[in-house]
Amino acid sequence: MEKYLALLSGIALIANFSGCDAGSTRATVTGTLKLPGAATFTYYVWVENDTYAAVAETSGVVVASPTVNYSISDVLYGTYYIHAWVDDDADGYADHEGYYGGVVVNPPSEPNAVVPSSGTVVFDITF
Repeated sequence: MEKYLALLSGIALIANFSGCDAGSTRATVTGTLKLPGAATFTYYVWVENDTYAAVAETSGVVVASPTVNYSISDVLYGTYYIHAWVDDDADGYADHEGYYGGVVVNPPSEPNAVVPSSGTVVFDITF
């Protein structure tokens, strides 16, 4: 009987954790994109996994500024690439592109943006 109760307790514990609130394992990714000069532009920022697939993203339009602050909420904890590009002439193509910790358009050799299980983490990108 004791073994049976221990087994049931273990199953209940597993079921309890598998249904835990996803919010406790997610964080907000923020940062600043910095351009060489003031411009009106559309920006895109992606949180990408190790195969460069986007798992979260944001975009927007900025008028006459050299910077923009971005924020992406509800990002699952893990290690990612943060990839951004800016279209400053409205042609639908990237005029500036970069990765957090990368060199110009080239990403780092492996994901380097560590997102914690909660809170806010900052990743700035300068073009």
